Amino acid sequence: MSPWRAHVATIRGKGRPRFAGGRAFTDPATRAAEAEIATLCRLARGRDPITVGWVVVGVVILDPIPPSWSAPKQARAALQEEPAAARPDCDNAIKLVLDGAAGVWFQGDAKVLPAVARGWTADAKRVGMHLYLWPAATPCEAYKVVHGGAWSQVVASMLWPSGQPPAIRL
Repeated sequence: MSPWRAHVATIRGKGRPRFAGGRAFTDPATRAAEAEIATLCRLARGRDPITVGWVVVGVVILDPIPPSWSAPKQARAALQEEPAAARPDCDNAIKLVLDGAAGVWFQGDAKVLPAVARGWTADAKRVGMHLYLWPAATPCEAYKVVHGGAWSQVVASMLWPSGQPPAIRL
């Protein structure tokens, strides 16, 4: 089965809870981002039912290459040879995605195996968080999606235009 796909143009992570009057609440920007993800996930799902069993939720984050970098550094970033350590960090991004997609793509996050990859892109249309969901019958099947072929193929196609990483130079 092909995965469900959605593209969120804004790269954002889950905000910290706010406290006022002895109560905790989620800030409005995080609520808006979760609502945007839920809407995009609903559109991607179409008329298919919500997935009940095990699922793999993959997030590929493509950051824009900073124009302030030198030309050699930008070239290395385009080949994914420069580490992509921008904000937000991956764990906050996946938290935001899981909270936004819960109840839309899957029932709860008890049976979710998250997978995250991060890279650079010079193509402004590809900047953002690319979301994927694969249903899996068992935890073993979910593990095979992440460590087998499907997730690896998605990451390779997103990070390298040729679909293959460049040869490692020692």
